[in-house]
Amino acid sequence: MLANDLVSNTSKYIFYDDALEVIPKLKQDYKLAIVSDAWPSLRDVYVEHGLEKYFDSFVISSFIGETKPHEKMYATALEELKVSAQEAVFVDDNLKNCLGAMKVGIHSVLLCRNRWGYIINKFKGIGKHYDVIFSLKELEKLKK
Repeated sequence: MLANDLVSNTSKYIFYDDALEVIPKLKQDYKLAIVSDAWPSLRDVYVEHGLEKYFDSFVISSFIGETKPHEKMYATALEELKVSAQEAVFVDDNLKNCLGAMKVGIHSVLLCRNRWGYIINKFKGIGKHYDVIFSLKELEKLKK
């Protein structure tokens, strides 16, 4: 019963307000992909919340047979989007995943919703080669 809920209960997921606002705007100018370590039912979560239509690719670890930061996850998204690594931007809330994307040449943006975690990482000297944002709304300022 618990496993079924974990995999099949799409209504238990809640999206941040900034995601619901920013994703449709980004789709107007960019191809978008989800690159996630998740169950196959993740796409159903996006369908349930009316967001699936904004994404051109869903790269889900349970289908790929690897998890982030394995390069196959990023390479699959690039291939499905038909873009080069230099044309792509990867956004994640996990530094390890951002560093994995950087290894294949993708510009990375760390989404840091925890300001204390960000301050600690900066104090340790982590975070010199990627952008940091505290809300998806800040992606607008990174446009080049």
